[in-house]
Order: sequence, then C-alpha cells, then structure tokens
Amino acid sequence: MRKSHLFGGLCFVTLCVTCLAYTPFFRPLENQTTESVAMAGEAFEYGATRLTAVGWESCPYCQKFKTEVIPPLQEEGYEVKYVDRSLWNGPRIRTGPTLFFFKGKVIVKVYQGFMTAEEVKEYLESPRLE
Repeated sequence: MRKSHLFGGLCFVTLCVTCLAYTPFFRPLENQTTESVAMAGEAFEYGATRLTAVGWESCPYCQKFKTEVIPPLQEEGYEVKYVDRSLWNGPRIRTGPTLFFFKGKVIVKVYQGFMTAEEVKEYLESPRLE
C-alpha cells in the first residue's frame, strides 16, 4: 500500500511541475521586449506600418492569404510579407495564418486567422507612393 501512495504522490508532483512549465505566466515572452509591450497600445492608434503573415504549407488559409491577399497589397505599395513558420524567429504561433502588425520594430497587433485585403488595410497606414 505504501508503494502505491508513493507512486501516486510522484505522479501528482510530476503533473504539477509539467503544468507549471507550460503555463505562459512562467515563460518569458519570446522575442518581446518591455518596450514593445509598453508601447503597443499607444503606437497602434496611429496605424501599423507593415505586416508579416506567418503560416505553413499544409494550412489552406495560410496559402490563400499568401496567394490572394499579399500580392494585391504589395501592388498597392503596402509593406507586407509572408514568412513560413519554419523561418519565423518571432513569438510562437499556433494558428495559421498569424498576422503581426508592426510600427517600426514594435509589434502593435497580433491577429490569428484569415483576413481579406480590405480588412488588413484597416490596420495599416496608407502606403507612401513615390
């Protein structure tokens, strides 16, 4: 009987440690600085200057965003790009596509899911036409 209590206790401790290890409160934000978090709300009211969409090949919405949304925005002069998840060095993504709106080098908005070109334009400053 003592062995079963010991085994149960060890299983419970292991479960607790595993849960704590995967809780976001105990992990640092990946590639985020205090500056980007502090300025995010303030900077976004003026509009983002560029967009990076992150996705992967087997995601149909990622591929649709890459082929149907990015090209028209680029033709209009918006600074937008698509990055495959395997090449992405920013914050962890779980949903495709994940859209990162930047003002300078600061992420001011993160959107998970598909957006049309018109919806994306609502968050971006108008492009500078030269």
